[in-house]
Amino acid sequence: MTEHPRGPVDWARQQQSEREQQPVRKLLDQLSDAELTALYDRAETAERRFQLTAGHLEETLGRLRGARDALAAEADLSRQVLARAEQAEAERDKACRAFNTKVIRVQEVEAALTETRHHLRYLLDYDGPRHCHLVPGRWDKDGSPCDHCARLATARATLEPKES
Repeated sequence: MTEHPRGPVDWARQQQSEREQQPVRKLLDQLSDAELTALYDRAETAERRFQLTAGHLEETLGRLRGARDALAAEADLSRQVLARAEQAEAERDKACRAFNTKVIRVQEVEAALTETRHHLRYLLDYDGPRHCHLVPGRWDKDGSPCDHCARLATARATLEPKES
């Protein structure tokens, strides 16, 4: 049943549609049954190929999405590893500074022990005369410092416990 046009615009559209369909109708009327069957078979084959291609494209798209997600996860993991490496490097630097500080302190203590050893060795090996001064640590004649008294004072200061 053909729908009747409601106005001049609808009537013009209907006429245009009928004119466009006339060559196709004439072509279909001229084809034999075998040719029509072959044409329908080709159309069905094309539709199946289209559906297979569409399915393949959907599958490929799914794989690409999976690969994108895997790359994003790998990028996140790389960022985490990099952050951990930076943190480890900062901790290593901190530990190195602490170690260097301790090494310097050990060197200072070793130097102090070496100096104390020299003073004690001097005191133990001293075989000079016992003496005293009017001014402690200064010679009476010229007022110059007495090396023996200075070393003795240094050894005593080193051996006495320090108040912290």
